[in-house]
Amino acid sequence: MTDSPIEKLHRIREHVERRGRARDKDAAHSPAGRAEHHLTGVWWFTLQFVDACHWVWYWFLRPFARAFRWLAIKTWRGYRRLWDAVVYKRDAYGVDVFHKLRAGILLAATAVFVYFVVFSAATLAWDSALYLVTGRSDEIIYTRTVQEIDEDKHIVRACEERTCEEEEVLYFRIEDSLFNELWSLWNRGGFFWPDIVAGTIAPTETMVCRTTTYGFRFKMFIHRMQIYPKLLRASECEPLNTARQP
Repeated sequence: MTDSPIEKLHRIREHVERRGRARDKDAAHSPAGRAEHHLTGVWWFTLQFVDACHWVWYWFLRPFARAFRWLAIKTWRGYRRLWDAVVYKRDAYGVDVFHKLRAGILLAATAVFVYFVVFSAATLAWDSALYLVTGRSDEIIYTRTVQEIDEDKHIVRACEERTCEEEEVLYFRIEDSLFNELWSLWNRGGFFWPDIVAGTIAPTETMVCRTTTYGFRFKMFIHRMQIYPKLLRASECEPLNTARQP
């Protein structure tokens, strides 16, 4: 029995589609096909990344950039006026003469100001934002050890659960900073003393403590970049074997 023209057309179309799929499969597994696939993926990732960066810039960074630009221009103009007033000395003929000693003193004073004021302000702003985003109050953690690694600087090994593996151990820093001082003055009415905070934790015994902490706890930040979460308070610390179940 001969096939009708419609059936012949269906068989021809199926044959063409099979050949097309076979060609596409061979092309995808070829070096050129794999390279095209990878390049396409990189291209789409680049487009999406640029689009996401543009969105962050437009909605978040641009308003701050405008304010920072205005502040930078005002600061620069004010510093120029201060520079002209300090480093130039008018001689007997009414001519402004550049004074090297005054310029050196002003540069040294500027460096000290930038280090102690601007750097401290930037660090305070960063720590404040970090506390607002990552701060945890009245969190129960299980401290393993505490060790003084420098003057007024301690490191605490702790777990979020009663038992944890070595790769799950968290490392907290107890150290002095402007934000820690302000937090302690506001919340506890006194200055922040790292030795006193660390003294509530047993050096070698597992303790159950109620803590206030802030900072990222990603292992990449801790082990690779040496950026540790901070411990602000440790209270109600009891040995694990005598502590009540929290």
